[in-house]
Amino acid sequence: MEDKELKELFGSFEPEMSSDLSFMSRLRDNLDSVEMIRQHNARQHALSRVALAVAVCAGFVVGFLFSLALPYIGAAVDALQSTLPSGSAMRVVTDNYQLLSWILIAFTAAYATINSYNLTLGALTKSHRDPNC
Repeated sequence: MEDKELKELFGSFEPEMSSDLSFMSRLRDNLDSVEMIRQHNARQHALSRVALAVAVCAGFVVGFLFSLALPYIGAAVDALQSTLPSGSAMRVVTDNYQLLSWILIAFTAAYATINSYNLTLGALTKSHRDPNC
């Protein structure tokens, strides 16, 4: 019984068919859109690789330059340590100054890396802006 009702329901259904020209036009527009998105993604990928290279160099340079300051930090901490009383809580900090200095250097290098990546990517994206987008 249900089969017969379904056949009657869909028997009168005659969808409107679009012309071949309009179908091909829509298909061509869709393919053009896909190609434009693919080209944009390829451009963004290339720009992000350049920004990554700049960020790696910046992080390395900042880490290297800050690590050159370690002897000076050590001399300053030794001078400070000689003025502190033996039971001072700052004595613990001055005894472990190298670990704290390396942690500070790592955070500074990471901060410089992230910011240089963002700045470079922003500058490159702005200078390579596609007028079609």
